[in-house]
Amino acid sequence: MKQISILVICILLCVSYNQYEHVIQKIENLIKTTTFYFIRHAEKDRSDPTNKNPHLTKTGQLRANNWSAILHHIPFHVIYSTDY
Repeated sequence: MKQISILVICILLCVSYNQYEHVIQKIENLIKTTTFYFIRHAEKDRSDPTNKNPHLTKTGQLRANNWSAILHHIPFHVIYSTDY
């Protein structure tokens, strides 16, 4: 009888542990952190209004280089960009 009780307890513990592991995984998935970086475009040379794709001004180049240095060591999983 004692052996059966120990066996039942072991089975219950194994089942409980598996359920507990599943709950932990769900909680970990809920609390993962996602970080978004919204970066404004750098200053463009708008001296020619007909130019649809102007180059950056010197200030725009400095801003772009600064962001490049700041974000250089961050591992990105996805990058989204627009033409605007």
